[in-house]
Formats: sequence, C-alpha cells, structure tokens
Amino acid sequence: AFADCLASALSAAVADERGELDDSVRWPVAAVVCASAEHQQIWRLGDGNVAIDGVQHMGDKRIDDAAYSFRAAVNAALINKGTPLAEIIETDPGAQAARPLFNNQQHLANKLGPRGFGCVNGQIVPDEYLEVIPIPSGTSEVVITSDGFPVVEPSLADSERALTELVQRDPAAVGDLWAIGKSFKPGFNSPDDRAYLRLRVK
Repeated sequence: AFADCLASALSAAVADERGELDDSVRWPVAAVVCASAEHQQIWRLGDGNVAIDGVQHMGDKRIDDAAYSFRAAVNAALINKGTPLAEIIETDPGAQAARPLFNNQQHLANKLGPRGFGCVNGQIVPDEYLEVIPIPSGTSEVVITSDGFPVVEPSLADSERALTELVQRDPAAVGDLWAIGKSFKPGFNSPDDRAYLRLRVK
C-alpha cells in the first residue's frame, strides 16, 4: 500500500504530460527510503542507503551495476590505451558508450525479472521490490542517504570526507568508485547528488 500510494500520486502529478512523453523520453522516477517509527522498520524502494547503529545496508540495482561496470571497463581500457586521464574525466566516453542502456532501462522499471528494478514512476510496484529492513529494539541511530554517498558514516562530515577521499583516489570512477557511475568533472563538488538524514531513535 505504501509504494502504491506513492505511485498513484506521481501518476496523477504527471498526468497532464502524458501526451508529450514517449518511449524515447526518460520518465520521472524516484528511489525512496522511509523510516516507520510505528512499525520499527525501514522501507526501501530503489538504491538508497541505510545504516542502523553503524551497520550498513547499501542499496544497489543490478541494472545499474551492469551499466556502470561497462562504463568503467570502457574508460579503464582507454586509460590503459593511453587516453589522458583528464580527457576521460571531462568527456566520460564510457558513459557515452553505455547511453543506449541508460536510455532504455526505464522499460525494466517495476517489471519482474533478473534485470527488473523497483522505483516510484507512476506504475504499480511489485511487492518483491519493496525491501523491509527491521530496526532492532534498542537501536539508537538510523542514517539514510542517497546513493551519492558510496560510504555511510555516522556523521555528514565524515560521509563527505570519505567521499572526497574516494574521489581524490579515483576521479574517473573506474576503480573503487566505479559504482557511482560517472566521473568527477571539473567545477563539480561531487559526482552525484547527495542527501543525508540522521535520525535519533528513542
């Protein structure tokens, strides 16, 4: 019911745009992570991250792993071929090579199967894609972040520091940072959007 309510709300919100959206356009889509105090549970749909008293439950999607791994492999091969690192970071040719999958993976959203994935996109969400993570009795803290944080630390500052260290080591995102799916372009302060929420549990 939780996921279906979100799907219905989004479907109604974009109803006026349906005539302008076709198979070549990326539809609105969201990953959601909620904490229910009443049920003592985390509800996750998509690839958000959760840490419960420091125990990390990192989100992922098989379809993203496929695209991001391919992207990283292309860029790593080009670097070893002799393409300057600065060029790889600026143009991200691996991402360009993976573009057909990026553009078409929306047709796997909320579809059951080994490469399907759950999200809020206005469609009914199969129960299999709503992940329920118990919040154990005695828990003192829950941290929820977007997938822009590859490591979830007990504080925002520590999470930002861990991300900065990873970016400094792997600015092209072909090594430890491959799963973030894009290079660290000049002028940006992060490869991806970031959201961080820390909840004290009483």
